[in-house]
Amino acid sequence: MSRIPITNHGASMMYVGAVMIPAGETRVFEEGQLPPHLRSPKAPAAEPAPEPDDRLEILELSVANFTRHLGERDETGAPYASDEDLVFFREAEAEGRDRKGIIEALDQETLARAAAYEELVAKLDQPIEDFIGEIVKRDDAGTPALNVYQLGQLFDEVKADTEREEYADAIDAELTAREIENGEITDQDNPGAGDD
Repeated sequence: MSRIPITNHGASMMYVGAVMIPAGETRVFEEGQLPPHLRSPKAPAAEPAPEPDDRLEILELSVANFTRHLGERDETGAPYASDEDLVFFREAEAEGRDRKGIIEALDQETLARAAAYEELVAKLDQPIEDFIGEIVKRDDAGTPALNVYQLGQLFDEVKADTEREEYADAIDAELTAREIENGEITDQDNPGAGDD
């Protein structure tokens, strides 16, 4: 510990802990003996180095593997690489290796997502009966035509639109039905189910 001199610049006695310092005199103390306001100021803690972004590792993939990664989806149908990730990848790649194949893969994925979203949102232009038919449609194997991610996108599009409340209600009902079907919730967890 460092030793710190304390000088009494006042006209009367000064007390530091149990020690009396007469006016105009100085006493030396171990830093640990001093109250906090008399200790030497601590240097501000250095900011920790930023954590490396895990997404940079993905840019180390070959063009073919990177392109494959962009097409991967989770169990709900959501892409593992978010739209924000696509922007990050593009900027990082442009600043780094700037591989034409990666940039083209990002451009293709961005355009494909935009086209798919426009096609999806166009379903909201249908009358409600047709729209409900679209969201509950399943193929011969029982697989829904629209995945949970797509239903979520539609719900986000209509949830604040008071003119489309019935569309939001239909989407919410389908999502709830799928949660019940998958055993994620029971009819008891959803007291309004089956009250029609």
